[in-house]
This record gives sequence, structure tokens and C-alpha cells, in this order.
Amino acid sequence: MMRIKLPNSYFEESDNSIRLIWRNTLYADFEKSLLEKAIKRKFKIKPEISVEDGYLTVNTENEEIEKFVAFLIQSHLGEFLKSKYTRRKVLYIHEGMGVPLLGYNGFGLIDRGTNLIQVRGSTGCNLSCIFCSVDEGPYSRTRLLDYVVDVDYLLKWFDEVARFKGKGLEAHLDGQGEPLLYPFIVELVQGLRENPNVSVIS
Repeated sequence: MMRIKLPNSYFEESDNSIRLIWRNTLYADFEKSLLEKAIKRKFKIKPEISVEDGYLTVNTENEEIEKFVAFLIQSHLGEFLKSKYTRRKVLYIHEGMGVPLLGYNGFGLIDRGTNLIQVRGSTGCNLSCIFCSVDEGPYSRTRLLDYVVDVDYLLKWFDEVARFKGKGLEAHLDGQGEPLLYPFIVELVQGLRENPNVSVIS
């Protein structure tokens, strides 16, 4: 029996699907039968997939299957990724997409010409406040999609803006929603602290 675990994640099983929980805030559901068919087609065996103690288990010891399943899940993660809190589809923004992180209010960086740079790693909220000015939360009537920005990409853009603006900056973590739901919040704060131009993180 082979046990598969991906970084910063664990698996859950429901009737016909395997759910990958990633960083406790995002998830993706994969049909068990499709995973089994892919393994059968590639390796000419009849696999049985289940979940045990957060690990995905496959009834084989072939290490190539482990690599294949990990690759299969990771390469299709973007198609199925959803927010655990809003249940909306998530668009994961990374450097390979070439999306600029300045100029949009929903995610990225906002520079309003002061020493404060707003840092927005994600959208989405676990609450549905009736007074919310951006209609966020699980019961939103207008939101169709959530955004999550890769932390390395976000920090790369921040470093560029900070280099241009100079010392004495305040990096203000906010967002259209709850900023602490950002899956990489710890890494983001660590990266901002390491920037020599940042004096305050708020």
C-alpha cells in the first residue's frame, strides 16, 4: 500500500471523490474514478484509491505511480481549486500568467502616492456582513470568483515598488475580504519583514 501526501495539504474522501485540502483554506475535488482510470491507462493495473489519516492511498508499491498521481493532481489543481470559506472557484495568480499586480483593486498592490502600500494577497471572506462595501463572503450576490496570488510573485512585485519608493514604507495587509485568510500569510509577513525599505507592517 502506497501513501501519498503533498506539501501543506491533506486528503479527505467522500462517496465518489477525493478532496485535497491545501493550506487549510483551499480545496479541490477529484473524481476517484478518473484518478483510477488514469492510473490504469498509464500503468496497466487496476488500482484502488482511498484516504487514510490524511494520506491518499493506492494499492501498489510502484514509486512511479506515486510521482504520476502527484503530478496529475498538481497539474490539474487550478481547474478544480475552490475557497473553503466561500465555496467559489479560485483563480490562482502566479508569475507564469503575466498578470500585473498593480492597477486592480481586488488583489495585488495598491500605491496611492503615500508611504503606505496596500498588499492584497487574496479575496474572499468567511463572513457575510450586511454592511460589506464589496459584497464579500459566502452569501455574496455578486462575486463569482475568488483570487489568490502566489506569495513569491506578490513579494517580487512588492520589492520592485519598494525599491522605487525608498525607505520608510508601511506594508498594509488588507483586501476585499478577510486578509488573514490568505493561504501564505506567514510567508508574506516574513518576506515583508526582510525588505529593507519596510518600517511597518500593519
